[in-house]
Amino acid sequence: MDNSREFIFNITPINCSVFLEEISSALEKRTELISRARNPKTWAYTDKLNAKEKSPETVLKKRRAFRKIVSVINLTLGIILFVPGLMEPKELLTPLIVGAFAITAGIVGLFGKRGNRKNQFLKPAKLLLQGKDTIIAGENQIVFSENQMKIVTSHTGAVVIPYSEFEYIIETKNAFLLTYQGNATILQKKDFQENALQDFCDFVCWKTSFVSLNKIS
Repeated sequence: MDNSREFIFNITPINCSVFLEEISSALEKRTELISRARNPKTWAYTDKLNAKEKSPETVLKKRRAFRKIVSVINLTLGIILFVPGLMEPKELLTPLIVGAFAITAGIVGLFGKRGNRKNQFLKPAKLLLQGKDTIIAGENQIVFSENQMKIVTSHTGAVVIPYSEFEYIIETKNAFLLTYQGNATILQKKDFQENALQDFCDFVCWKTSFVSLNKIS
């Protein structure tokens, strides 16, 4: 691979309603990944129960019990997302609010209905997308090079994030959710400067933990 190659996203406004479901799914996947990394034995047993073709009442009871256990685990993770630097001062409350919703997600998992559990990440996704529809096209650029990601803005200059600081890059149908240093960034695929999007995916696979929701059945 050419070490001098760069992958560039020219940032444009995001249609929040279009991306809400995708970012919600990405946030849910991120929470699951962190939970699995911290509690592998619990998840191994949960996966074993879910893999059973037949589900007698005893198995169903065990599944319900472990869902509660996993919800308690998620409740204590303290997963707080901070929205990245491209924001207005009034949006700085987002970290605390998203953190509160992470706690709510655990509570809903314990006591809520299945439909509520499914939608528990919609509110934090909406907060993460807040204000992204007013971004001015052409003012911001994100550049991936051999050792780092660089956020370039017309107002604050460049911010450099080494790949060692990344947590996950999660691919959805139309976007990427990047989490790093307690921050989160949403990149639209349509903002990618080249046509070689698969080359970019292959590149970041070597640099950090990359997960594609497109390949998960």
